[in-house]
Parts: sequence; C-alpha cells; structure tokens
Amino acid sequence: MPENQTAPQDPRAEFINVSVWHGSLDRAREILAEHPEVAGSDVHTAALLGDHQAVARFLTDDPANATAKGGPRQWDALTHLCFSKFLRLEPGRTEGFLKSATALLDAGANPNTGFYEENHQPKPEWECALYGAAGVAHHPELTKLLLDRGADPNDGEVAYHSPETLDNRTIHVLVESGKLTQDTIGLMLARKFNWHDDDGVHWLLEHGADPNWPLWGSRPLHYALRHGTPIHYFEWLLDHGADPTLPDKNGNASVAEAARQGRADVLELFEKRGFSVSLEGDDAFLAACTRANEAEARRLAAASPSLVERVQSQNPGKLADFAGAGNTAAVRLMLDLGFDAGMARITPEWVAGETALHVAAAHGCQPMVELLIERGAPLEARRHGGQTPLCVAFLCLQQQSEWTPNEYTLPIAEALIRAEASVENAGLTLTAAVCLGRRDDIARLAGDAGTEEKQKALAAAAYNGRLDAIDTAIALGADPNAPNIGLNPNATALHNAVCSGSLAAVRKLVEAGASVGAKDGPYQATPLQWAEYFVRENSADKVEYFQREGTRPRQYAEIAAYLRGREGAL
Repeated sequence: MPENQTAPQDPRAEFINVSVWHGSLDRAREILAEHPEVAGSDVHTAALLGDHQAVARFLTDDPANATAKGGPRQWDALTHLCFSKFLRLEPGRTEGFLKSATALLDAGANPNTGFYEENHQPKPEWECALYGAAGVAHHPELTKLLLDRGADPNDGEVAYHSPETLDNRTIHVLVESGKLTQDTIGLMLARKFNWHDDDGVHWLLEHGADPNWPLWGSRPLHYALRHGTPIHYFEWLLDHGADPTLPDKNGNASVAEAARQGRADVLELFEKRGFSVSLEGDDAFLAACTRANEAEARRLAAASPSLVERVQSQNPGKLADFAGAGNTAAVRLMLDLGFDAGMARITPEWVAGETALHVAAAHGCQPMVELLIERGAPLEARRHGGQTPLCVAFLCLQQQSEWTPNEYTLPIAEALIRAEASVENAGLTLTAAVCLGRRDDIARLAGDAGTEEKQKALAAAAYNGRLDAIDTAIALGADPNAPNIGLNPNATALHNAVCSGSLAAVRKLVEAGASVGAKDGPYQATPLQWAEYFVRENSADKVEYFQREGTRPRQYAEIAAYLRGREGAL
C-alpha cells in the first residue's frame, strides 16, 4: 500500500507503513514522538523496532502472534522486522532485532515468509523476508539467522538485490552458507559487474562463481562487457578459466561482443592470452574501428558501401556504445567514416533518445565529450525523461552510480556550458550552481532548498576539491559533520575531500569543524583510513582505477600526515 493511502487518523497504521522498505525514518520518528503508545501497540510495531521484550510478551500472551498478519499491508511480524527501516538505519538495535527474530522463529514463524508485491509488473512478485534482511537492510547477522533456520536464498530477489552495496558482508554470509545455486551466485556476480565493485567481483570468483556459467543466455564475460567494467575484471575472469570463445544464447562469442562494445583493451588482452580474435563481416569492421585501424576500416567500408549505414540502422546506439567505452580514437575514426554524432538509441525504452554525448557525460569521459562537441553532436538532444547531456552532467554531480563520483563530471559540465548548452533546459540544481560558482543562480535556488539539497552541494563540492564551493555550501547551512547525501552516502564531506586529493579542501573542512574521527557506514573507516587506503592504491606498483590523461595531482600522503596529526591532537 502506498504511504499516502494510510488514514491520517490512524497513527499505528501510518507508523507501520512509513517504517518499512526504503527511505528515511523522519516521519516514523515524528509519529513516535507524537504517539509514543504506538511503539508497544502490538507484535508488529514491536518487531519493527526490534523490541525483543515486547515481542516476547506478545508471543506469551498469544503464540499465534508469531504468524498473525496485521498492519496496513497485512504482513506477519517477521516480514515487518526484516523490512524495517530501523533494522537498516539504526545498527545499535541489532541485538534487539536478532532476539526478536529468534523469538518469532522459535514460536513458529516461517523463515521463508514474505508477501506478494502487487504493484510489480507484469504480475505480482514474491518478496521473501530474507530479501528484506539481505537485499534491503544488507544485514549480515539477520541474514545468517534466517539461513540457519531454513530460509531459501535462491528466489532471485535475494541474489539480485543483496549485491546493491559495497559492504559485502551479507554476500559472504549467503555464499558461505553453501545453499546457493550457481544461477544465484552467477546473478550476484553479474550485479557486482553492474556496481563495478572490485572487492565483490574478485571475492565471488574466488568463492565459487563459475566464470563461464550461462545466466539468462549470457556468460560472465558478456555481462562484464555490457556493464563497461575495467580491464582487470577481464584479467580475473580469464585467470579463473573464462573462455572468450564460448557463445551466448544468440551464438555471439565474447570476442565479438568486445568488438561491438569498442573495447580495444579487452581484444588485446584476449589476444595476449592466446585466444583468436579473428572476426568476419560487420564484426571485423567494428574490430578495426575499435582498434582505430583506419586503413583496415576504410578498406572494409569501401568494399561494402552500405556498411556504415547498415551498422547504424541495425543498432542506432552503436556510437553511444563506443563512447561509453571511452575509446576516443575509435569514435573519431567512426565519425570520419560517416557515423552520425547525433544518432540516438531506440531501445530499451528507459534509454530511448540517448546519444553518444549523453553516455560520454554519464561515464565521465571528458576527452570524448570534447570530441563530440567539436564534431557537432547535438547539445539539446533529450533522452528518456527529457534529459539533455548537460542535465546528465548535473545529475552525476549528486548521484552515486557505477560511474560516479568522478573528477571529470564538473569539467564536462563546464565544457558543455562553454559550448552554449542551455542551462535552463538542463534544469540547474543547487549542487551544480554551487560547484560552478554561479552566484545569481545560487541565490535564486537556495531560497527553496531544503537540508538535503544543501548537503548534496557540500558532498559534491568536497569531492571535487572546490574551496569556494565548500565555503558556499557551509554558508548556506550544510553541516560538515552530517552524513553525505548524494555522493558517497553514509560517509561525510571530509571523507569526500580526502577523495579529491586536495589537502586544501581537507584543511578547509577541518577548520570548519568537520570531525576527523567520523566513520563511514560500510567500513567504519575514518577520513585518515580513507587517505591511507588511497596512498596504498596509488603506489608505484599499482595502476589507478580508471587512470586517464589529465588526472589532477593527488596529495594523499600529505592528507594522511595532516589527519594523523589532527587525530593525535585530540
């Protein structure tokens, strides 16, 4: 039931409704403050709060409460517990939640309980309690308890949603239970490709994920290519026995997929590992483009005058695919050969209208953006949802994804604005206005901005090391010690400033009162520990993740020394 369908005169029903699934606890806390009696009104509210003493009391009064359905959604108590926002957002309640779940299970609650999501299309979908624990709350202890008591993790939802975090403790619990099918582990691996999660991908390969398993008709190498993952993922897959010559359900080998995605680095790796990369027909042409082999590409195009038109008509998003790979040399050659810089995707629906410039902006490919601007790519093209390329850049400043945050988004936005992309059409955000230093727009937007918008602006300013923007966001009321909203959620602005590699940005935040002892959510790591991590990852014997030309100088060692001194002074 949507939250807005709850009768306002029934605080218990509203409390239950706003205390499950995703989102904040703000309204739930307001209701508890106004109606404290709601907390202990029945087994369902007690379970939502992890109040094990109240749960035990309700079970003693009536053992049927272990399985009784109630509340506006007609869930049982264990389902309410597993989907509770308090479980997800208040780790201090963990012991109470575990004791409550144990009491419910001991009294007869079904570890495979759940509900049907009626709004799911094309038909209602079963959402099990384990999905709530593992895929919404990402709670390893409750996940283990449910597994130990008989919960089945192979429903699809658990595997699909449990990887949606960089905190992989729950993934470890699921895999180490020994209950997962290869389909389930394979889906987890595919989702970790989607997240570009180095630790998650490597751990799954080390713990039983089959590098050749056909999931939904494709193999891990195909998924890694389609998600644009970095080259070391392919090295790991090959190290664990992946075979690039094995086909997907359509008969396409990973070698051909690499050519179609513009991945020259992957083709080169396959060749180095002894796999043949000889291709025929249109794939041979795409491989020549991928490798920026102009002579071969022109020879093939001359032999088949309709080749470029045919490739574009078969896949209008082909140039966008190559742009997403960051293969500037290949895209330059393709434009020279007659590919249309404004050609847009048609399918799937959620990316219809997306051009190469949209994708380059979304993926943080600054040289690609500059090339496409130079070659006349349409600045005001709109993809699904009405977003222009500049709008995409603005969104990337404040949204976490597999491609963001990165240090190129802000320069990309600046390049698009210099090229006279319409700021008005893009829908300027407060975050973008602050980071770009657009004072008149800041004054206009700040009046209607809430706390979340101001925190987004500070998170982005700190990540990009923009000193004036940090000052502006704090002057607007952003709290340097509040959890980030937008970029690197569950960390703080000081953590983001460490990411920027700017000692000046770190100093500015500390001097503004940012706590050097603040810890992020997933790893419970301080800004100093983040800095020390970056020092290790940027050592001479390691290649920086997404290393690119023009990377700004980093001061991680200096930042670590500074923060070490500040911690010592406490």
